[in-house]
Amino acid sequence: VTDTFSHLSYSNSEYTIVSVYERWENVSVHRYFFTIKKDGTPFVLYSPTTNGGVYYVKETENADLKSGYADIVNN
Repeated sequence: VTDTFSHLSYSNSEYTIVSVYERWENVSVHRYFFTIKKDGTPFVLYSPTTNGGVYYVKETENADLKSGYADIVNN
């Protein structure tokens, strides 16, 4: 995944990260990357990894989170 973190909303990457949320439970981490795809679609990526600066991500399975984020971006 090609990504960019942008404060100015300018990006040529496939995904632009606009916000990140992280929660730790003992030694487990839940990290969410709130992104906007190049075509303008809101998309939430999830990573349970703690590999320093390398994150292995997939689309979140949390339907409420995806729906809520889409409402924020689209309204």
